[in-house]
Amino acid sequence: MADSSVIFLTPKELAARWRLGLSTVYALKESGHLTSYQLGGAIRFKLVDVLAYEEAGQTKAVIRPKALRRKRRRAS
Repeated sequence: MADSSVIFLTPKELAARWRLGLSTVYALKESGHLTSYQLGGAIRFKLVDVLAYEEAGQTKAVIRPKALRRKRRRAS
């Protein structure tokens, strides 16, 4: 029987929990560092997966999304 007590977080809720921007949460999802679920048209994260990620200490190594990375200028 399926467990009906599964708690899901929205990307916005996860960003607030970790005090990160939404783009960083999406970057973690896209890079495969964080498991996500598509429910209808919405992306959700299981709380148990988030807790496991936190327990593993992986929240210290946050990936900066491409949108926030500084472009390096080449010397001319």
